[in-house]
Amino acid sequence: MRKLSLAVCALSVSLFACKKDVAPGTPAAPGDDKKVALTIRTNDFLQQVEAIPGANNKTAGTAGTAGDTALATKVSFINYLLFDGAGNLLHMRSQQADWDQDFGTITDSAAPGNYTIVMTASQKPVDEGAVSQLSTFIFYVQLAGMGFIDATPDIFYKKENITITNSSDPVDVNLAMDRLVGNLQVNILDMPQPADGDTTASIQISSETPQFMASSGIANWGTSGIVKANVKRVGLNAFSAYVLNTVSAFDVTIHYVDHTGQPQTKVISNVQCYKNRRTILSGYLFGGAPANSGIKVTLLDSWSDNDNEVQF
Repeated sequence: MRKLSLAVCALSVSLFACKKDVAPGTPAAPGDDKKVALTIRTNDFLQQVEAIPGANNKTAGTAGTAGDTALATKVSFINYLLFDGAGNLLHMRSQQADWDQDFGTITDSAAPGNYTIVMTASQKPVDEGAVSQLSTFIFYVQLAGMGFIDATPDIFYKKENITITNSSDPVDVNLAMDRLVGNLQVNILDMPQPADGDTTASIQISSETPQFMASSGIANWGTSGIVKANVKRVGLNAFSAYVLNTVSAFDVTIHYVDHTGQPQTKVISNVQCYKNRRTILSGYLFGGAPANSGIKVTLLDSWSDNDNEVQF
């Protein structure tokens, strides 16, 4: 079993301000006309040894030497949000590895006060909705059609409260981003070879959600309702998908063609994914199962080889 070694993102936030006639370390209310320079950098982002590709196997494109090319091999899109102490959105930045020469470095400024930073990093873009308040701000995965997700990207997230003071000394804030998604892998152990039978098969999960809350990073159904999502084929008998629904069980439906040429459906119920963990379903569909076999469910904790197995 392949191991995953994950070094989460370190975000370096440098804050600078001119000294004022107040006690050092005393927060001032947002809106002070003295602005603080704020720089967020991604350092050693997602150094992984794993079979799961990052950013669709792309590098940083034409992003120049200022861009973080190591980062761009793992994710292609970054979203940065800054909210004031009352939860009002002040600033929003987006970066794309193929376009931004400074990909991985975000610059901003803010008056001394209390703030909340929210950041996401993903292989594909995630959109924003209800953008004025932290409490209602959502990110959502693009739908391929009504109630249907073609592919959920690998998504990382962090929310951090910071206080900018009147001190002229730089302030460094290190943020460790968390993976929001789980991974589902389905292995059909007796899939026929192309010369021996029909290998047509498709897999979907339901219920999936396309969105999560900026305030918590928790999957949320909201007005989107329940949607279905594809589990992509990655080999003759292997299928895989990132799953944003890590809060409730869902069904996995396999559509295939049997040896007689008849379409068949297999439904596996009560499957659950967890953040930064891989759930593997392995089983037989074409009559090649050994005695007393069924669908085996394996949970890989943190995508390592420490697995718990349930057979049913």
